[in-house]
Amino acid sequence: MRRTFLALGVALALVSSLPAMTGTLAGANDTSPSVSPEGAGPSAAPAPIPGTSATMPYVGGTTIAWTAQNVPVVNGPYPPYRDGLLGGSLDGVATGPGGLVAAGSDYGILSKPGFGSAASWVSADGGATWTEHPVEAADPGFTALAAHGGVFVASSLAGGFWYSSDGADWTRATSGPTDTGGISDPRRVALAPGLGGFVGIVWAGGSTQAWNSSDGTEWSAAPAQSSLQGFYPQSLAASGERAVAVGTSGSAGNLLVTSDGLRWSRVALPAGMDATRASTSVAGGRFLIVAPYIDATHYGTAVWSSLDGVRWERTSFLTARAAFPDRVGNVVPFGAGWIAAGWGPNGADGGADDCVPIVWATPDLVHWTRAALPPTPWPGTCEQPLRIAVSGARAIAVGSAWDMVSTSPAAWIGTIVPAPQPQLALHQASATGVTPGGPFTLSTKVTRAGRYVTMRIATSPALAGAHVGIWIAMKGSDGHWSAFSPHTGRIADAQGIVTYYYRARSAAWLSFQAHVAADATHPAAVSNAVQARWMP
Repeated sequence: MRRTFLALGVALALVSSLPAMTGTLAGANDTSPSVSPEGAGPSAAPAPIPGTSATMPYVGGTTIAWTAQNVPVVNGPYPPYRDGLLGGSLDGVATGPGGLVAAGSDYGILSKPGFGSAASWVSADGGATWTEHPVEAADPGFTALAAHGGVFVASSLAGGFWYSSDGADWTRATSGPTDTGGISDPRRVALAPGLGGFVGIVWAGGSTQAWNSSDGTEWSAAPAQSSLQGFYPQSLAASGERAVAVGTSGSAGNLLVTSDGLRWSRVALPAGMDATRASTSVAGGRFLIVAPYIDATHYGTAVWSSLDGVRWERTSFLTARAAFPDRVGNVVPFGAGWIAAGWGPNGADGGADDCVPIVWATPDLVHWTRAALPPTPWPGTCEQPLRIAVSGARAIAVGSAWDMVSTSPAAWIGTIVPAPQPQLALHQASATGVTPGGPFTLSTKVTRAGRYVTMRIATSPALAGAHVGIWIAMKGSDGHWSAFSPHTGRIADAQGIVTYYYRARSAAWLSFQAHVAADATHPAAVSNAVQARWMP
């Protein structure tokens, strides 16, 4: 709904006797105790996010405010976001009942023998702060992460699947793959929630096997089959009825499709798609693949769409012609649209050691907008978001920022900022007075502690029956005003008028403002502010 802000007239009046008002005012009285910062202070707000920031346009005139941060690691004597000559990376992110979880590696060849440690990072405040939990039994690192039914599942380079209910304490599944090939190539496990649980495809030493689990704790292998032989998975996505994997078999690109996780069929790769750098997602009731595309006139990044994973249509070009295409990760719904994060080249070498973080946004999965993400406070020469998830009102992309000698786990947190709304003046004067019936003026009312002050909110018949929120700010002893925060609410009468009175039992200086939230019947509105002061 399009929201319209109305100028509300607010009035204050001093009242000499309570009996003259009781039961006669529109809106019940407020006999508040002595005013204190706890009673009139701002309501709880999302935790602020440290780091560098930038904004991008989004759907319906909104914007997304992005903040980049280096996620701390526990190993090493160097700054807390990198460790020795190496630092760490976040290779997956997911949300669950307890908040946000990222998984990856914390490694530093100077401070921790054995090259590295598997680790998870947990955030209960939407990515503002993180707590690391090393999982040495899963060393040297986690490589994929998925969540379903209140359970997180990660794959380990040491072998096997690991599960956790909180993202902090991890247990190795007693069944599942025993070897994922060591540390030489971390992108050999594709993992996704779907088909009623979890689905995984593991390539190890040239052999490929598919795995299924209903709860992440027990896994069963799909039968050996020719479609899986030599398949090297790049990405896997699943819905409740079907799973699609994209990858390669030898030098050829391939797609695999299944409806039960047991029997996999090979599907012809769409013409021009580079499966070695592809990412697949479930978005908007369909499967999507974002991958480099090449033909006689294009070498860029494209999007393909399919309802069944078998018949594919190229729907978008993200970059129609580029020396080095963008690498784009999974697509997730966010607000009224969808977003995906990744990285693009920042030089002539195709981003091998010089790349910038980017985000793509779309209102309809067809028309896309590209924007740069902010660099992290410790900027690497290459910053690479790998995966993205949504937690509450925030989108969180994770990856790493690195140069030729050090690397840091990194996160980019996006928050939707509503579109600015036009304002319609009603030309109804605010006023204050000494009795409930007026006359009213805009003057600050000064009275003794324990007496009432009347506030009259004059709006418009357009707001008849609307819930009008009464917001209060306090002037502190240092002379600074607090932020306005909601205090109570009243229903506007047939003329759009609310009368409200307030008493402070001790010295206080308050400012009052009215807010109306838009609904199916009423437009949004916000008033001017008027003040009252209670003297000892």
